[in-house]
Amino acid sequence: MEREILTGVFATKAETDKIHQAAAEAAKVPVMFFGEVNTSHMAWKSVFRMVGDTAKKHGLDPDEHEYGFSTEGEFIYLEGH
Repeated sequence: MEREILTGVFATKAETDKIHQAAAEAAKVPVMFFGEVNTSHMAWKSVFRMVGDTAKKHGLDPDEHEYGFSTEGEFIYLEGH
């Protein structure tokens, strides 16, 4: 069973704002396929990569967990995921 784990590590306000903006833009990308390429998936993958890169800057290991973060900017991951 998956459980949300709070890390106690927070992104800065500028980082949080940048990722929220990227997520808002990704949400607007329509699902379109060009061959094997799904445009919406690519947009969200970019956002997740941005979160992982930001987590790494704060001493978290994005290879160990796939991080997200709360609305307050705290990094989270799913235990058992």
